[in-house]
Amino acid sequence: SDYISKAGGFKDDADKRAVYVVKASGAVEVSKGRLFTFAGGNRSISPGDTIVVPLETEEKLRGLPLITQASQIIYQLSLGAAALNQLQK
Repeated sequence: SDYISKAGGFKDDADKRAVYVVKASGAVEVSKGRLFTFAGGNRSISPGDTIVVPLETEEKLRGLPLITQASQIIYQLSLGAAALNQLQK
């Protein structure tokens, strides 16, 4: 938590429960659900390790699939209308 505090702290959209550490060796230590409680061996930060704090995206992207589907339906309806218009000529 000291390293994150020194880096400016968590942003408003940080997913605090999904923090993980990528060790210099390439191993990944994943949080056990509680902040900074990691499963696995070495629980200290060593030179070359990276602390990753992902963004919480669930709420922000919730409306995006709906908009995508609606725009696809409108596009397909307009193509169908254009095809019918060509057939009537």
